[in-house]
Amino acid sequence: MIKSIEELFPPVPAKFMKRSDKWGRYITSQDLAELLKLDHNSVKNIIGSNFNELTELSLTHSLRFNRRKYEHGGRPENNYYLTEEQAFLLIMFSRPTKASNKAKKLMVEAIQATNRNFKSLCKYTSLLVYCATGLTAQQIKKQRHVKVALDGLTLKEQERYKQLENIAIGLVGLNKTWDEVKGVLLLA
Repeated sequence: MIKSIEELFPPVPAKFMKRSDKWGRYITSQDLAELLKLDHNSVKNIIGSNFNELTELSLTHSLRFNRRKYEHGGRPENNYYLTEEQAFLLIMFSRPTKASNKAKKLMVEAIQATNRNFKSLCKYTSLLVYCATGLTAQQIKKQRHVKVALDGLTLKEQERYKQLENIAIGLVGLNKTWDEVKGVLLLA
């Protein structure tokens, strides 16, 4: 069951980000090499030559890796774990090939979808704030001296906001258009 508007409009991750763990979503250098149709050593060389730029994108300013062991013996090799931002940057640093161009296209599509969802979320949030208070988000920020409009709501307004949010979630879940949702919320 959907509990908030944010769940209806989540950020859209890149299609190639396959794994997640306690540090978040990641892709291994081996998977990225397969996506770009390069050998793993080439990807590791790109990582090595752009190490500083890649680590700046990480919260811990580091690049995680794990030694990958082969089933039938042989020398183990490092397999890097890249965050979504690091993977995007690495794709940008790779030479233009058909595979890297396809990966860049996937990256742009993921960014566009996230932006669309963010805009929709902002639009619905602004409508809910207006319906709950009778004031726009900008008016609340200015009158109540807060940076985020939701922080300036009174307890009664917060309750009303939650009620309206539940109505909006139900309507969006029923595939109602923006105009239909807006009409219902303005009348509620």
